[in-house]
Amino acid sequence: MQRLKHHEPYLLADSGRGMTEWRAQKRLDGVAQKWRALVDLRLANFVDMYRSGRWRHRYTEAQFVPLMREVLAAAETWARIAPRPSAPAAQPEHRKPEDPSQRTAA
Repeated sequence: MQRLKHHEPYLLADSGRGMTEWRAQKRLDGVAQKWRALVDLRLANFVDMYRSGRWRHRYTEAQFVPLMREVLAAAETWARIAPRPSAPAAQPEHRKPEDPSQRTAA
């Protein structure tokens, strides 16, 4: 086993990355997810404003179209920078075998 120097962080056995690096990455991932959530909320507000027609109370069409494009581009960019963590795959339910005598339909 290699001996670590005093200035090297402890290494995680499973990843080979330092504990400090792992914690920093986790913290930065959280910050990126918050920014993405903010951009997604802005997009949802613009879409709602468009669908309801409220945008006409605040903007001309010449003002609104470039803003909408900017909001869409920002949402796409943050989706690439900070993809959502994938949801765990659903586990199949363990079901008891059916009792043929209890069936009601053919």
